Amino acid sequence: MRTSARKFLYVLAVLIVLVTASNLFLGVHYFGALLGNQFLLAGILLLPPSLFICLLAIASARAPLAQESLARDETIIAEARMHWGVWLAPLSLLVLCFALVFGPVGLSGQVIAAVLYLLVLPVLLVRSIDMHMNTELVITQRHLLSIHGLLLRRVKRIKLDDVSAVGLDQNILARMLGMGRLAIVCSSGRIIKHGGIADPNRLRSILDPTLPHPHTQQTKAKEKPLTLSQ
Repeated sequence: MRTSARKFLYVLAVLIVLVTASNLFLGVHYFGALLGNQFLLAGILLLPPSLFICLLAIASARAPLAQESLARDETIIAEARMHWGVWLAPLSLLVLCFALVFGPVGLSGQVIAAVLYLLVLPVLLVRSIDMHMNTELVITQRHLLSIHGLLLRRVKRIKLDDVSAVGLDQNILARMLGMGRLAIVCSSGRIIKHGGIADPNRLRSILDPTLPHPHTQQTKAKEKPLTLSQ
């Protein structure tokens, strides 16, 4: 992310936190009055956006860890890209909340929308930010680097020889969008899962030892068949 965009994000995060805190303070202080109730409602509605902007600002300030975690003689040969589809869950929930509030459901729909908006939406936003901005999956000549974590990032270094299989989980929508979830099975039995990966078959063809390696296929294709002279 560019420096100017990052600075704008920092300023926006500070402003929205101040506005949210001010509305909550005024709403609690003047609770019971019409204006106080409006302030309180505005502050509550601003809680999920405030959380989203703040976490986005924190994530944008972090530099990628994969390059720093490489050994001197290691280079990156493949790297996972996170798909924009990781944002579909919170966006779909937000649309559902609007439909419940302004639809013909009545008061029960508004109560359900409030619960989804205040309790479920923040969880989905945190998950999407973690997947899209804090997840790195890098393949070198000898290792697989798995980096993830929103507040505390964890780096896992796995030898490629220790990868016994790689599974791919795709539903119909994910297959149409070109995204998927990889489950990397190690020889020790440990399974490392990464979701929201764009073009997952490309990484799977490199990592999975049970599949023909692309480089091996290209080499075999270039080989000419031997013929016996009669």
